[in-house]
Amino acid sequence: MLQDNGYPHKTILFSSYLCNPFAVSEAYSAFEWLNILLKRFNIILLTTTEEKESVDLYYKKHFPDNLEIISFPDNYPFKSYGKIKNTVRLGYFYFNYKITSYLKKRPEIIDRCDIILHKSPESFRHFTSLVKFDKPVYIGPLGGGLKVPAGMKDYFKKEHFLLKLRVLDKLLLKLPAYRNQFKKAEKVLLCLEYVRDTLPPEFLERSELLLNNGINCDQYPQAVGDTAVVAILFVGRLTRYKGAELLIKALSRVRSSNFVLNILGRGEEQAALEGLVKSYGLSDKIIFQGYKSIEETRQFYYMSSIFCLPTLTEAGGNVFFEAMASGLPIITIDNGGPKYICPDEGAIKIPVTSEEGIINDLQESLELLIGNQQKRKEMGKFNRGYCRDHYDWKVVEQNILRFFAGEIYKTQHLR
Repeated sequence: MLQDNGYPHKTILFSSYLCNPFAVSEAYSAFEWLNILLKRFNIILLTTTEEKESVDLYYKKHFPDNLEIISFPDNYPFKSYGKIKNTVRLGYFYFNYKITSYLKKRPEIIDRCDIILHKSPESFRHFTSLVKFDKPVYIGPLGGGLKVPAGMKDYFKKEHFLLKLRVLDKLLLKLPAYRNQFKKAEKVLLCLEYVRDTLPPEFLERSELLLNNGINCDQYPQAVGDTAVVAILFVGRLTRYKGAELLIKALSRVRSSNFVLNILGRGEEQAALEGLVKSYGLSDKIIFQGYKSIEETRQFYYMSSIFCLPTLTEAGGNVFFEAMASGLPIITIDNGGPKYICPDEGAIKIPVTSEEGIINDLQESLELLIGNQQKRKEMGKFNRGYCRDHYDWKVVEQNILRFFAGEIYKTQHLR
């Protein structure tokens, strides 16, 4: 049973298919939100049995009195197939059905809540049936949904067919289940401005921007950045849209040889990328480091001079926060999340033109920063300060608590 804790009648039903303090991306973000909201509200968490075990392990003997967890087994067909599990998130639809059925049979749970937050998955492709209940529902913050840039369609032909299903988004958003959730939601939260261009205007009547992710800046020391050889860092999955191939091709044209590129991550394109590096004779310059732990990755940031991730359809990108917190200059693509996350003063954002155009711009940008240590320092310094002011979890936390305190006040006094 939830405790009073000075917050009587202020309870959030928090639905989060993914919620894991030991994971990355949206699963970790969901847990951070849970931790933040627990500082002011009672929380009833709906999640999977697997995620509950991780949350239990994190809290150990210090389980919050104002947290109650209701969990459901995450069993569904094709779960062992990685693309189904991590891309389509088929298990969520089964989860959505189970939590809806469960709550219909237990209306007292709904009665105890002031509002409902559908936190994860963050993509609008995963509708929620929680709008069926007579409580204000908050969806998001939503991200994703970026289309393949017009000039890059040939480049994306090699992409996995499941990722190409994004072309069905327009049809998906016409389905009643999707239209109803946005029509009935109290607020549709958006992670960044680009989402306004993704969703139909009629879905955005009650939208509000609220940053989804943050970073603990104190955990990232200032990068050394002044080694004899300029160390370039790429951190990301080796999949088509992350742009590792574009970066490798650009480096093959760079006139200076005073660099090394460390690629952190793995994925379905790794073998092809390693072959490409070998064909350019750059095996001593471009090193595939594979998957690294958070601590190991942090050390690579510390030993780097430039962060370069030419990701083409990136919804967010916590790695940009990490690079900024480490005081690194950034080279990326002027689209999606990076366009709005990275400040102009600390990043070179390359316009999306064509594959050849992007490679040429990458080459010029890399040559500029490889040859100009002072510019690297100035951009990195700006990024480090900007990250502390805008993206530290302490800042994000205050925005989240302020928003939900205001919304719950409205439900209690203005309805």
